[in-house]
Amino acid sequence: MICREAQFEPYHGQLAVAQTVINRADHPGWWGHDVRSVILTPYQYSSMTAPGDAGLTRWTITASCRQAAQDALARTSSVVAPGADSFYAEYIPAPKWATEDRFVKQVGRHKFYNMDGR
Repeated sequence: MICREAQFEPYHGQLAVAQTVINRADHPGWWGHDVRSVILTPYQYSSMTAPGDAGLTRWTITASCRQAAQDALARTSSVVAPGADSFYAEYIPAPKWATEDRFVKQVGRHKFYNMDGR
């Protein structure tokens, strides 16, 4: 998922994306209750669940993305965007949910948000 969402971001951007999954899994809800279900809940990480996306079955896992995943799962790195559970890339139109009161931080080309208010 990290490679699909942030392959060309710097390591800290990749780590921030990975940490959104951890934050969601730590606060189970409609978006899932563990890492696997969070990643695979339809339309949450659209790069993983977009219907008809032929790229879902083939992509390269980079060493940096793998390291970001391992560090996020092990919780061995500092938190990049505290409380962030959602993000979008600045080069697409802002989603309706992306409001200033929920904004946490921008890392690379992604803007991170805390949607559940925790």
